[in-house]
Amino acid sequence: MEVHHLPNGADQVSEPTPDPKEAFMASLQALKTNAQRDYVMARIDGLNKSDAARQAGYSARYPGHVGARLEKRADVQLAIQAGLVLRRVETEVDLGTIDRSENVRVLAEIRDDPTAKPADRIKAVQELNRMEGLHQAPQGGSNQDKEPVRLAIISVPAPQIEYEVDDQGRRLPIVPKGPVIEHEPR
Repeated sequence: MEVHHLPNGADQVSEPTPDPKEAFMASLQALKTNAQRDYVMARIDGLNKSDAARQAGYSARYPGHVGARLEKRADVQLAIQAGLVLRRVETEVDLGTIDRSENVRVLAEIRDDPTAKPADRIKAVQELNRMEGLHQAPQGGSNQDKEPVRLAIISVPAPQIEYEVDDQGRRLPIVPKGPVIEHEPR
């Protein structure tokens, strides 16, 4: 627990930021069934609700309803969010500090890569537009006299998730054994 002293004299208490892998594994462990874990893994892999429900072994008759129902559950939402955070940490690239022309080249590669996530391609276009001043109305002068933009991206070591295959051929993350947390009935 950390205590931060605010300028107004008050103290703010905050918990330390959990390790993304530990948070994800704990959220997976909290899920009640393997089918829920399979659904979460499929959603993290980018499948929509219907396809994720089918892949997780839920009824093929109404998979969209099953997916919508699952995503109303707080534990499923938490596991998906924790998995997406971990995925982001795993896929960060260390570009260091590079000059403007290198920034433009890297962003153009992302923009033009058909295998990149659409959200990443859109962000690349937005950043290219911002760098060229195209995101706002011109206010006289040109962009040529502006200072070069420097982009620094910090790399975080990517934790590795280990998987095992169950007797039905499903890929399951190996959840570390920990203390059993019992919840009281509501």
